[in-house]
Amino acid sequence: MGIRKAVEEGLEGFSRRDLPVRLHFDVDALDPEFMPVMFPEPGGLSFEGAREFPSLVWATGRTAGMSVACYHPVLDTDGKAGTRLAALIADVRSSHA
Repeated sequence: MGIRKAVEEGLEGFSRRDLPVRLHFDVDALDPEFMPVMFPEPGGLSFEGAREFPSLVWATGRTAGMSVACYHPVLDTDGKAGTRLAALIADVRSSHA
């Protein structure tokens, strides 16, 4: 289906399009090659692919906030995944400020 289509279909489900959206980004959706997680599922998104989801939602102008779930710094022994995650979020926010 692709990320763009999934976001479009998800947002179409809202009966009132004037309501704000709270964006929840669960890093378990990332491939464990890029993000160490508690329950790894190979074949997940890359950071580049994952950027599209929050970016598309934020571009609607309806996003009231964002939460990030399942990042475990203890599993990210060198801190690289956390740094990339923070950069991804900052990039999405600055692109749609």
